[in-house]
Amino acid sequence: MSTTLPVADRSLSERPPRGLDALLFGTEPKLRMRVQRSMLSVVIYIAWMVIEAYCAVQGLFPWSSACLIFAYNISGLVVFYALLRSGWSMRLRDPSLTLEQVIYSFGATINVYVLLPVTRAAALQLLCVILVFGMFTLRPREVIQACVAAVGLLLLTLALAAFAPPPAFDLKREAINVALACIILPALAAIIRYFALLRETLLEQRAELKQAVERVQELATRDMLTGLVNRAHMMELLDQEQRRHTRTCGSFCVALLDLDHFKRINDTHGHQVGDEVLGGFATRAIDALRQTDVVARWGGEEFLVLLPETTPECARQGLERLRSAIESARLSVSVDDLQVTVSAGVAAWSQGEALNHVLERADRALYAAKNGGRNRVTLAP
Repeated sequence: MSTTLPVADRSLSERPPRGLDALLFGTEPKLRMRVQRSMLSVVIYIAWMVIEAYCAVQGLFPWSSACLIFAYNISGLVVFYALLRSGWSMRLRDPSLTLEQVIYSFGATINVYVLLPVTRAAALQLLCVILVFGMFTLRPREVIQACVAAVGLLLLTLALAAFAPPPAFDLKREAINVALACIILPALAAIIRYFALLRETLLEQRAELKQAVERVQELATRDMLTGLVNRAHMMELLDQEQRRHTRTCGSFCVALLDLDHFKRINDTHGHQVGDEVLGGFATRAIDALRQTDVVARWGGEEFLVLLPETTPECARQGLERLRSAIESARLSVSVDDLQVTVSAGVAAWSQGEALNHVLERADRALYAAKNGGRNRVTLAP
């Protein structure tokens, strides 16, 4: 059973992406967000490649080195774009591939550091910038992994340079620069990890608050014994339905149901069995009626059903189906041979009719069903 009633159509301004926009970034909102975030790194890569091309033109380093860096950068951009845009990364814990992209960027920076002497100082600074980019997405453990990767790549590069020095590589000076970077990077990672822990704490508190709000809302709108909508919330739903059908010139039906001889069940078998019967009725009602129908506990052993977008005859057929299901069901687990029946009165709302009036007509129809012998459904005139 759903307590959600139809709402107005979305604004025309909320149309899905089309054309080239949809082709490049997709149409699914979360997928689009991940692809667009990843594409922000394209700006940085392009800026670096422009600087590298300028330096190569000026003869500051050979074109062969620049081409190696271009190939590494472009291949990484293409691979990550394909993994994100195809949706393949959705199967992973982090669909954005943040840690993987950060480590790949470290590799690109190390390439620049090794092959382009004129940009070595800037490359070491860029390692810190890349780590900061992960501040708002990396988990605490991933921050440590990223820092270890950056420091490890630097130390490995320095060790290899000791045996095969790159062009214009002053080992003593670069050892000092790398040592400073290996101090700064962990310090920066510690700060970022603190913010990552704080972010996770806030997310957990937010989730707990959301659950608490949902629980409070459920307590305010649900009957605790049966799990059905309570009377106060049903009145809100009836008011919404009345206003909606007033705009659309439609109609809906309401039905009042009463469990026959329920007081006798309580007096004979006790209130625990009575509670079992009420809970069993609620379960059977949800199964027997449509998903769009809403069942509420109206009070005691009395229930109200809201049947949107239906005629009185269709409403009667649905309630007959429910009546038959209750008659043949075992509603109590404690008393095997306990048979329960239900009587119902159905009334169709008419344009301009007050809710109290249609409920009164349904109530009179219910009494007519009881006076007619119970275990039946009666339509209000």
